[in-house]
Amino acid sequence: MVVLAGVLAASLVVGPADRTSGAVLPPPVEVIDTTPRILGPISVIGDSVLRGALVAHPNLVARLAEQGWGPIRALGVPGLSSGQAFRSAELTATYWFDRWRSQGWDPKAIVLIVGSNDVGFCAHFDRGCMSRSMRHVVDYIGPGYDLLLPHINHFFEQEWSGPWNREIDRLVAERPNVHTWAWDVELATGGYDLDDVVHLSPSSYRRWSVLTAAEVTADLGRSRYFGDNVDFSEPIAEPSRFNAVEPVRLVDTRDDPDARIDSARDVLRVPVGDRVSDDATSVAVYVAATRSAGRGYLQMTACGQPRPQTSVVNYSAGRAQGTVTIVALDATRELCVSSSVPVDVVIDLQGVFAPDSGATFIPMTPTRRLDTRRSGRSSVVEIEVDRAATGVALNLTAVNAGQRGFLTAYPCGQLRPIVATLNFATLQAVGGAAFVATDDTNQICVFSSTSVDVVVDQVGSFSDAADGLSFVAVAPTRILDTRFGIGGWAPFLSRHRRISVAAVPPGAGAVSGTIAMVQPFEQGFLAAFGCGAGSEGSSVNAPSGAVAANGFTVAASASGRLCVSTSQQAQAVVDITGWWVE
Repeated sequence: MVVLAGVLAASLVVGPADRTSGAVLPPPVEVIDTTPRILGPISVIGDSVLRGALVAHPNLVARLAEQGWGPIRALGVPGLSSGQAFRSAELTATYWFDRWRSQGWDPKAIVLIVGSNDVGFCAHFDRGCMSRSMRHVVDYIGPGYDLLLPHINHFFEQEWSGPWNREIDRLVAERPNVHTWAWDVELATGGYDLDDVVHLSPSSYRRWSVLTAAEVTADLGRSRYFGDNVDFSEPIAEPSRFNAVEPVRLVDTRDDPDARIDSARDVLRVPVGDRVSDDATSVAVYVAATRSAGRGYLQMTACGQPRPQTSVVNYSAGRAQGTVTIVALDATRELCVSSSVPVDVVIDLQGVFAPDSGATFIPMTPTRRLDTRRSGRSSVVEIEVDRAATGVALNLTAVNAGQRGFLTAYPCGQLRPIVATLNFATLQAVGGAAFVATDDTNQICVFSSTSVDVVVDQVGSFSDAADGLSFVAVAPTRILDTRFGIGGWAPFLSRHRRISVAAVPPGAGAVSGTIAMVQPFEQGFLAAFGCGAGSEGSSVNAPSGAVAANGFTVAASASGRLCVSTSQQAQAVVDITGWWVE
């Protein structure tokens, strides 16, 4: 239910901020939406800028409701200030917070749109006065609240709004519960229509409401836990050890037009029987999508298994994107690949799992082995790893590329194989997992096809250790999807939030699968790691609004839980293909 009402009689403005001293202002407007929604209640209090956004429909309250907020109470009071300067009570934000609290309305999420009037009371553009004004209302609200204070614009842009906005930024840097967004930058670059430099036209207010609601949700929205864990899949193969192989290309449909996946009904069958031992239970492959007809995803499983409800690669139109995944084998000794849209597929074999031979896995806290942003770029870099390791599990990230290219990770003592470990695009951070054998000097090399910064995090090692872990393959299983509440979390993964999901049976030491970042609010990353352990690196990187996926192999907690965190509000999806046991 939505109620729209004028709250007060017209008020008089005191001071120069509104350029209308002594003039009668329009009456305040209050909009109340009483419908409960998943993100919970929120207060919005502001000056005439907010009032303009409340009377231009669809207004800010409607846009917040679309995001999942509710109940909502919003009040726009022309001439409103923070409350630091002496004014009539109804023209101060502190008065309204007091009044609402006395009425039992006190949500923990607050949007505060003030400043355009406060700056007029700070003589000689006094930054100290501006700082005291905004801190006065923030301190009055008290601890335990999440606040968003947008930047302001003003008649006197550089003299008044510039210092005010810089003081907001200082406050945000000091207090983790206070957030802002650069409305002044958006105004300067977005082509908005202004009535009087401060206030917008109705059409521009509607745009402002859409952006503000998105910013509010990104900064103040919180993931909610509903407690529905996914049941574990039954193992479909016995515990097996890892055997690194020289990377070899299994299929490249660009070389065979008849093999291209032309529709969502097509299935590409990839035989692997002549590449693996008779007792092989699973394979580690790099699978990439390229020359796609649009945004889509790849699915992969053994050909004797049902088509999974999971994905291994998410891709954009026309871009080459891929990741490493572990796929169980069955009696068919074939891998079946399907796609949501027409696409070419490239698959490279990286390793084979067998029960009676190979190396065991030892997970570790993600450890940074290389960052060329600090050490300097090179077309080939050498990385020294654990002395006892016969191979390593890595996550590679390409950053700041000037043009498209690829990375190849391989043992330094061997010729570079003609395969890719990671494909990357221009000016985007792109991550990819890899299993790489080491050479006799315990080194691996990373080749860059073009100039790019490379970040390498080691997440585990393979060795002959008897106390290491062996891999147990399961049917691909989705254990987290915040879009639909799978795994118990919704409606998204909120910025800088760490959540945990039941990933493997208690006692399993590590988990492997695919993690996807879906439509982040801004460019950012997801990290998957064992709960209780820190995470230095990222598991998948994605630009704003995009979808990106990456394979992962990380330690699990003793209770079998996996933690996921994000740098930006985004949807998070995690599929597992198996776990590791002693």
